Order: sequence, then C-alpha cells, then structure tokens
Amino acid sequence: MSMLTQKRADQRIPVYVLVGFLGSGKTTVLGEMLGWCVEQGLKPGLIINEFGDVSIDGEALRDEGLAMTELTDGCVCCTAGEELVPAILEMARRPDVDLVFLEATGLADPADMLDELTDPFLWQKVTVGGVISVMDSKRIIELAGNLELARRQIEFADALIMNKCDLIDQEWRQALLEWVPRYAPKARVFAAVEGLPEEGVETLLLHALHLGKARFERDIVPQGQESHAHHAHDEHDEHEHYHAHDEHDEYEHYHAHGHAHESLHTVSFPLDQLVVRARV
Repeated sequence: MSMLTQKRADQRIPVYVLVGFLGSGKTTVLGEMLGWCVEQGLKPGLIINEFGDVSIDGEALRDEGLAMTELTDGCVCCTAGEELVPAILEMARRPDVDLVFLEATGLADPADMLDELTDPFLWQKVTVGGVISVMDSKRIIELAGNLELARRQIEFADALIMNKCDLIDQEWRQALLEWVPRYAPKARVFAAVEGLPEEGVETLLLHALHLGKARFERDIVPQGQESHAHHAHDEHDEHEHYHAHDEHDEYEHYHAHGHAHESLHTVSFPLDQLVVRARV
C-alpha cells in the first residue's frame, strides 16, 4: 500500500492543480499520474478544463471509466471559474473518488485558480493538494522570457515537472536547474521523460500534497479558526476568499481579469468524415 493511500484514510480529499503552458506535455503527465493511481488501488476523479468548446482530453480519457467532469468554452481562472467550486464539491462527495486532478487549460493563471480553491464552501470536503506545473524543457526559458503567464505558472508551483528531458543534453538540463530558482525558489523540480517523473509519481504527489496542506493552514484558514474550518461556510456568506502567495502584490491586477488570454478565441470545425493526421 502506498503512503498516499494511507494518508487518504478519513481526511479531506486532495485536489491537485495541474498547469502548464500549451505544448508542455501536461496531458501526458496526467496520464502517468492516473495510471499510477489505478495501480495503487486509488480512485482518481478528473476535472478537465478546455479553453474551447470541445474537450479533446476528455474524449481521449472517456473510455477509461474515470469519474470525470468537463468544463469547456472558457478558462477556470476567469470565464469558467464560477463552475469550478460546484464541480469540485460534486466530485468530492462521490464515494468512488479518493483524490481529484484538476487539469487546467494551458492558458490558466494559477493565482486565480488558487483563489477559487480557497472558497469556504470547500474547506470541509477538500484540501489543496498542491500546484503541479509542467514545463517543456526545450522551450520554457524562451516562453517565460516572452510571456508573463508562462512565468506565473512557474512562480505559483509547488512542484515543477521538467518534462521532455530526453530532448535536451546534460548541459541544458543543468542550466534549467539553475534558472528555475529565479522564479520559484521554493519549488521542487522533478525531471521527467514522456511525462513520467524520474523520482516516481508517488514522490511527486506526496511532495505536492505536503506543500498544498501547508499553504491551506498558513494562508487560507483564518488565524484562530483552524479547528473550526468546517463551519466556515456558515460564517462567510459573501464567500470571502483568502489568497495564497501574498507576496505576489500584482495578484489583484490579475484577479480583475487582466489576463493575457482575453484576446484569444477558439473556433471548432465539425467534420463529416475522417481526416489524415499527416495532412492536417
């Protein structure tokens, strides 16, 4: 039995937040984590957020028989955010779910997602299992240099998965390990090939769970109310949120929806016949 299985006994359900910029390999990492859970006898629940109105990842995982909720046509850090808390509560109440993975769109801002997860209505049922951010080892330095959103996905991470390590040499790998602390000095880096962390999925999840719980106790539950967190939903009718990562003063700017992806749109084209992947 894994340590995560033992820790799960009669505790709030952990909700892991999985972020990563477009093309980082986030879905591949998710597949590895889901596979490990099944092997260990854990029952994972999955909340998938797609920026467009078609859930590509959901279609790929639908046949796996997992408990799954899809939030489409918007990002959970803004337009689809109001659907997130009810979706998590519904998932947490299911008897066939031991832990939840929230796979955000590649354009999600972790700061706003953490704000949604600190909703007092969630305190009794869930704990934040940590923010896991996936990086494309070849592209992340360039991306973070050009895109504020890519940097924030690193800054708010508890665990960073340095994915696609098979595509870089040892010199570049060392340079990345020295570069990451500039943005995330407290985050632990997990090197990975094809989405599988070299240190193993269990080590990754336990680390993220520990830091997620520490954030909950330090930043989310009001001082003096740690033992009364389960009454919070009765005392906060206006859904006052307690923000994690107070050191990020620019948070309020982003919470006002000054998101970099407001100008992005998606278009779906229904097809009446199969297409050749290579031609696409």
